[in-house]
Amino acid sequence: MFRVRQKANLACAAFGTLVLCAGCGSQETPTNLSVSSQATKVAAMKKVMKTPDATVKVFLQSLKLGHQQRATELLTSLAQQEMQRHEAMIQPPGSTTATFEVTQVEYVGEQQEAAHVFSLWRDTDPEGDLTEHEIVWILRQQGDEWAIAGFATRVFDDRPPIILNFEDPMDLHRKRNAVDAEIARRNRTESQTR
Repeated sequence: MFRVRQKANLACAAFGTLVLCAGCGSQETPTNLSVSSQATKVAAMKKVMKTPDATVKVFLQSLKLGHQQRATELLTSLAQQEMQRHEAMIQPPGSTTATFEVTQVEYVGEQQEAAHVFSLWRDTDPEGDLTEHEIVWILRQQGDEWAIAGFATRVFDDRPPIILNFEDPMDLHRKRNAVDAEIARRNRTESQTR
């Protein structure tokens, strides 16, 4: 029973700390880059966004390293606008022990203008056990580039996956609160049965 609770907490962390919270956390401070440095950075980012799997790899690397701004730049334009409007932000975990792997890409739609990118996120929990969590990233093509609109993940083995939409931060926040409440309920139930 403890492993189920622990897995739920880790799964929650896999999306909760990445993303969530309206008006909380610290943002990276902007740097004073020269115009040519900014242009070079934008050109390099656009090159990365040419395929869905490459976009997800850079996004996951940004999460691993704790690069909030870079992760945010890989979201769809609508997601960036809505997150800014609702004062929501990505909260990258910045884990030195995390590893990730992109395992599959599925194109969606007649024009293949969307994609689902399957990934595995592995990390070590506080007890030193290796954990693995599957996340399916939902991407949309914007011109000739790919950007992340949201993701799906299974938090509880006995429940269907949760779809989290970066383009609707308030819904994402409600779902995170519901997961937190369910974890608390399961923890109470578990402690009462001991």
